[in-house]
Amino acid sequence: MTERQDTGVAEAALERMRKICLALEDTDEASHFGEAAFRVGGKMFASCGVKKGICRIVVQLEPAHATALVESRAGFERYPLAKDCVAIDAARVEDWDEVRALVLESHGLVVASKRATKKRASTTGRGKSKRPPRRSRS
Repeated sequence: MTERQDTGVAEAALERMRKICLALEDTDEASHFGEAAFRVGGKMFASCGVKKGICRIVVQLEPAHATALVESRAGFERYPLAKDCVAIDAARVEDWDEVRALVLESHGLVVASKRATKKRASTTGRGKSKRPPRRSRS
């Protein structure tokens, strides 16, 4: 992923990613270091943007799935800042239904992670105040 792409690739990829991501429940779009970031419940599950002249789509996947794609597919590489994420060269995408499936996997992982965190917090009492309630001054 080293040659520069024209802006048409980035614009088309971003438009497709918006259609895929924003159709999912409880999602929104924000900016993350100059790229479009798609979030569910405030937590990022996908991004799309241009860095060093290349439009990349980044999604989080199951570790084994991420490894298999990186090892077997041109246009897929490990995202250096998150071990279970892959970066896809948007210019090399041949099947947007496959990208949709990867986005759905990423979205599902983030939703499951948020549920697990919420459940853990409720069973351990995290987030609850340990102070006795304040008495009102009369």
